[in-house]
Amino acid sequence: MASYSLFSAPSISRDQIRKEIKSLSEAEQISIEDDAFCRNIAEIEEEENREINFTLFEEFADALDRIPDLDKLDYLQAVQECPDLVERESSATRCLRARYYNVVEAANLLV
Repeated sequence: MASYSLFSAPSISRDQIRKEIKSLSEAEQISIEDDAFCRNIAEIEEEENREINFTLFEEFADALDRIPDLDKLDYLQAVQECPDLVERESSATRCLRARYYNVVEAANLLV
């Protein structure tokens, strides 16, 4: 027969909560509210995405460079003749998403 241990967190009274809130500085209160309501999440995600994307796009460029030129002749010709179109229509981001951020597969998809 299985035995179970039951326990609960200590209870906190409303008075204790009020005292805790009063003890916080205004900056601490704002910070807690920002966290609770995800007010800064966009900034945090944007910063993380910049760091991740920089590394990811470097790896993607390396994977693209490792593909032999003979296997990417059409791509190289397009880059030479109409770079704006290639940049607009051949998004590295779309290729990465389509291949679940596998840089090698994304580079092969691009070419």
